[in-house]
Amino acid sequence: MITKQILIGVATLAVLGLGVFAYTNQNAAPESADTTNGQNEEETATQTYTSAELGLTFDYSEDYTLESHDDGNEERSWTTLTLIETALLEQYEASGAMEGPPAIAVQVFDNVEELELEEWITTTSYSNYKLASDPELLQGEVAGEPARAYQHSGLYETNAVVFAHEGSIYMFSVGWLTEEDRNLQEFGQLLESVSFN
Repeated sequence: MITKQILIGVATLAVLGLGVFAYTNQNAAPESADTTNGQNEEETATQTYTSAELGLTFDYSEDYTLESHDDGNEERSWTTLTLIETALLEQYEASGAMEGPPAIAVQVFDNVEELELEEWITTTSYSNYKLASDPELLQGEVAGEPARAYQHSGLYETNAVVFAHEGSIYMFSVGWLTEEDRNLQEFGQLLESVSFN
């Protein structure tokens, strides 16, 4: 049980990005995002997403496709941004697959009930917290705001990071199949770049 919790914690923290959440493990070897076997990796060019309406700015790799759409009903509406690696999206579309590939999602909700962050996560269905593999919420910070993170299972394993800012709840999540999925690295870099405008 303890090993499972450590693995979940390590996997979740790896996704959250360098410097977003702190974790110390005596057995973990230091990693560098800049080198592999002593050689520099090619940097992927980035694009910047900015929305005055959502009050949000972040960077993402240019080889990802970003789509935006409004969701909801009469009671509540929200905006969902979906980022999918373009080549993977094209493969899925060509194959006729019924489900889409693992993706990064950014959802922005109005906090109309004015719930505290943890209360919003644990009591609303939007968070998928009821599917969490561990009820403990990891604590951290994104763009200077307190954040909570957890992992849940569905079609894909998903790591979610949720934070509040000026009356809105921001939920960033990443779906993945293996711990080597590129989405996990992209997700961490995206979170590091988040700012409010």
